[in-house]
Amino acid sequence: MISFIVCDDKKLRVDGIESHIKNEMKEHRDINYTLNHFSGYGKGFLKCELDKNAFKVFFLDIETKLGSGMDEARKIRELYDDWNSIIIIETVHEEERFSAENSRLYIFDFLDKNNNFYNLLDDDLKKIIKIYSKSSKYMMATSKDKITKVELRDIVYIEKDVDSRSCTIHTLNEDIKTSYGINKCLEQLDENFIMASRSAIINIKMIKEYNYKENEIKFMNDLKMNNISRENKRKIRDYARKIN
Repeated sequence: MISFIVCDDKKLRVDGIESHIKNEMKEHRDINYTLNHFSGYGKGFLKCELDKNAFKVFFLDIETKLGSGMDEARKIRELYDDWNSIIIIETVHEEERFSAENSRLYIFDFLDKNNNFYNLLDDDLKKIIKIYSKSSKYMMATSKDKITKVELRDIVYIEKDVDSRSCTIHTLNEDIKTSYGINKCLEQLDENFIMASRSAIINIKMIKEYNYKENEIKFMNDLKMNNISRENKRKIRDYARKIN
């Protein structure tokens, strides 16, 4: 999933950026995305900064009433140690661009608000989608009606359906049914997934906390599950300790 995060105190420009994002994403209907916008770098923006469940793309206004885009870019990189998210700076001053380039914050692009802004934005969006697609891994979920491509980083856990060989894939956004059995699902996953029991697979990157006494996992999106076998309790606890 891609999380587009726009911070700009000019509503007209926010609406324009979001319109161009939606238009580009119409060409990529297999990619889930969210749109978040803020007028300044406050608490709501901070929550998006700290979200570890998405591929994040920031559009940061160089100056708002609630802070500086360059200051926020520095926090994203150095304070929160996020060197993977894409950062685009909106600016009107060329000297600020040169200053930012020398800061080594790995800014993806600088968009001049007064010069060809939306054409350059469209070019950037196409490049970002290519980067995202190359970095993504998927599994296939088949059912009677359709075949669904499910991105691995969006999967929270997979559980075998009661009295059935089929499974339910619990993702950040939805539950997806698949006719594949639990072992067939496991074959398509990477090293971030482990068996919690004979009928459940969990994404260890999604673990928020593990209550050893209650034998219950709480995931990043607040989903909970307790389908953990006795022999796997210690292994799950060790993974939770490493992550947290």
